[in-house]
Amino acid sequence: MKTVFERVRKLETRFGSTTEAMREPAGPSAAEVIGARLAALGIVRGPNESLAETTARAMGLSVREFRAELQRRAAGFTARPKPLHRLLRRQGREPAKREAVGKAS
Repeated sequence: MKTVFERVRKLETRFGSTTEAMREPAGPSAAEVIGARLAALGIVRGPNESLAETTARAMGLSVREFRAELQRRAAGFTARPKPLHRLLRRQGREPAKREAVGKAS
């Protein structure tokens, strides 16, 4: 057992203590960031509503459609119109156009 403790002590000397690194988060969580961005758009999370339900509602999708969209994107398929673009079009706004990299104007 002494060798394990010696190894841990050497590693902590070299890289720092893991307990110190785990005390404070580096920043807000992804859920906090998404919630804040939705709130900035005026979309408030209901008292019994999950973040996924709020996000789906903001995108004009059902929870089932939202889950399918996440699974589709996780699989690497992004050819369909993005839900945010559909939402913007429903609101009468057009999504920003991006120019292709290396394309001459």
